[in-house]
Amino acid sequence: MSPQLVLTIIGAINVLMGIAIYAGAESIVTGGAFSDYLINDASIKVGTYMHEAVASFMIAFGCVVILSRDMEDASAKKLLFAIGNRSEIIDHDAGVKAASPAPTPDLDITNCQEFFERPQAAVATLQIIIPPISTRTRFTLSTILPNGILNIM
Repeated sequence: MSPQLVLTIIGAINVLMGIAIYAGAESIVTGGAFSDYLINDASIKVGTYMHEAVASFMIAFGCVVILSRDMEDASAKKLLFAIGNRSEIIDHDAGVKAASPAPTPDLDITNCQEFFERPQAAVATLQIIIPPISTRTRFTLSTILPNGILNIM
C-alpha cells in the first residue's frame, strides 16, 4: 500500500470515530461505562464535555492527516512512523530501555541507615526567623510640632 492511501485510511477512521464519540458522548457516560453510584448530573456533564473534547481532537487529527496525504513518499513515511510510534515510557515500565545506547549499571547502595547525617541541626540555624524592619526612622522632622489641637489651614 502506498503511504498516501494509508494516511487517507487513518485520517478517515479518526474522523469517523471522532464524529461517533461526539454524537454519543452522553450515552457513553450514562450507558454503563461507569459505576452507577458515580453517575450524577455533574459527572454526566463533565464526562460529556471530556468525551466531546477528545472527539474534537480526533476529528482535527483526522483532518490534518487527510490534508497531509499529498506529501511525497519519504515525508509521508516519516509521518506514518511518527503517528504509529509510541513513547518508550509506555513500552517499558522499568529497567534498561531497548534503544538505550549505553545502559547505566545499577550502583551499589552506599547509604547505611545506622550512620546517617543529620542536616537538621545545620539547617536549623539558617531558618531562624528574623523579623523584618517594619518602621523607618524619619530623619526630617515636621516644622510644626503636634500640640493636640487639629489645625486646618
